Amino acid sequence: SFVVIENTLNFIDSYVTKTPKSVKLKPEDRWLISRLNSVVESATENCKNYNMHKAAMDIHNFIINDLSRWYIKLVRDRVWPSYTGKDKQAALYALSESLKTAVKLLAPFTPFLAEHGYTTARKLGERRESVHLTAWPKADKKMIDKKLEGQMKLVQEIIEVVNSLRKENGLKLRWPIEKVVVETKD
Repeated sequence: SFVVIENTLNFIDSYVTKTPKSVKLKPEDRWLISRLNSVVESATENCKNYNMHKAAMDIHNFIINDLSRWYIKLVRDRVWPSYTGKDKQAALYALSESLKTAVKLLAPFTPFLAEHGYTTARKLGERRESVHLTAWPKADKKMIDKKLEGQMKLVQEIIEVVNSLRKENGLKLRWPIEKVVVETKD
């Protein structure tokens, strides 16, 4: 897990050079910001209730599953240096905000890894000399969209089913398939 976290921090360090100011977020960007704020809220609550293990798991799951294994895969092409689309800034913004907040959440649990990640956060505008001199992040409840989070969870479940069917039928992930049909009652 630490290697995945470090690779995620290194990815953001490689592609995000500054935090964009005003951006029009795409649904996946809004989802990441919503998840980030939901994690801040739940980790804060768990820490207040002395459930440090639950707070650590929330943070770990956000960085590993939401940020690294899902969001970065979705936006990899959008942050590529040669990409010039208007939606690039939104992806850079979401990555930047996630990094700056995630390293603050990590600080009590993995102090050295958090400090390593904070060197990138300082390049992105954080002013303190150390992550351990920053305040614990506060959740922006206006940015939490539980409906959007639920919709993305449904998309993730559909992709998991499709990937398991691909494996079952011997179709590798990089091989194109003709179509996927999803039936739903709503």
